[in-house]
Amino acid sequence: MPKPREISLHPIFCNADMRVGEIRQFCRLQDEGQSLMRAAMTQLNLSARAYHRTRSVKLARTIADLAGSEEIQSVHLAEALHASQSPKVEVELAIVIWGIFIF
Repeated sequence: MPKPREISLHPIFCNADMRVGEIRQFCRLQDEGQSLMRAAMTQLNLSARAYHRTRSVKLARTIADLAGSEEIQSVHLAEALHASQSPKVEVELAIVIWGIFIF
């Protein structure tokens, strides 16, 4: 059965392709995740508008997908926030993600 993102009006081939509407639809955060994101936005001086521009939420969705989770859990968001702040971690995570799909 296709996932909701696969039957979207705007085909999403990867989570990075998501627009604001799709982020709102597919990247809903639980209460704990919302608190974590608010704290990160405060600490990183991000505006509410920047929330949809950050890669962290899209990356958290990808991490949740790889973990087989329908919902983004706070641990997925924490890992994504960490990766977004560390270029080396982000590159290593990208290699792991692409390695899963290539091989």
